[in-house]
Formats: sequence, C-alpha cells, structure tokens
Amino acid sequence: MDIFVNSHKKLLELNSLRSVLKQGETLADTPVFVLPARRDGVNLAELAWTITAATDKNTLVADYLLESELQGENLRITWPVSEDFTAMPTDALTLMLVGSGTEKTPIIKFHGDAPIFVK
Repeated sequence: MDIFVNSHKKLLELNSLRSVLKQGETLADTPVFVLPARRDGVNLAELAWTITAATDKNTLVADYLLESELQGENLRITWPVSEDFTAMPTDALTLMLVGSGTEKTPIIKFHGDAPIFVK
C-alpha cells in the first residue's frame, strides 16, 4: 500500500509515517514522497535521490531511491523500505531526502518535520 508524504517548502510532512514501520518487517508499506518538480530553478527530476535516517544513538543508514515519476507539477519518489531501516532498535528515526547532481554532490535536502518511530 502506498503512503503519500507531502512536502512544504523543504520539509517532509511525516505524519502519515509516524508509527507505520515495524521492527524486522520486510514487506513494509511503501512511502511515496511528493515534491515540487522544480525548486529554486532546479529540475528535481534530474537529480539522484537518497534517503537517510539517523537514530537517537547516532546510527546512520541510507538507501538510493531509484524510482521517481514526474506528474505535472510534482515529482513522486518511491521508497521501498529496506530491512536496514526497520532493523534498527530505536525510539526515533530522523529522515532526510537528499537530491544529488551528476558528481554525487548534494544539491538539495528535504528534512523530516519530526522523527518517525519503528515499533
């Protein structure tokens, strides 16, 4: 099931993900991040996307996001949640989407508006 995560300015509105992920889950629901197609003159559809999560214990995990789709004024980026994200024993995960250029240089970052929780 897709769970849509909207953005406002450069913040991801994570209410829909707050308590969805379960520890050890391999078939988690699929978050779809909805971003503007352009921001500050940059075509976001041309960027490579990574999602990172940091725990309250300073553990960091990251995944490349390979599936994105341009729909009118929006870019939809699908996050197939890997076991790495649900395996972490933590009270909270701080998420960030990073869009990078051709040389893997970060161009834009969308931060989560609050932590999400793995139950």
